[in-house]
Amino acid sequence: MLTALISPEKMEALAKHLNFGSAASWYAYHIGYLAIMGLIKLSILAFYLSFATHRTFRILPFNVLNSHRMRFPRQYFKIDGLPIVLI
Repeated sequence: MLTALISPEKMEALAKHLNFGSAASWYAYHIGYLAIMGLIKLSILAFYLSFATHRTFRILPFNVLNSHRMRFPRQYFKIDGLPIVLI
């Protein structure tokens, strides 16, 4: 019904216009998505930077990660004068 009202030349021009519009909006969406993800990443990094620069929070992860050594200290003993370490 629509093709009877519009000439083939106008129909072709309309199709090109619609295809360009959908492609442009698709690319704009993806570029915007990347920009938003970048801003989210920067905000998370800024949040961590706000407390990670304090001395307490620089030392705390090291102590937490090495806390198993306090609970399970290495045991040393000697065989024929050579130190042996049990891990």
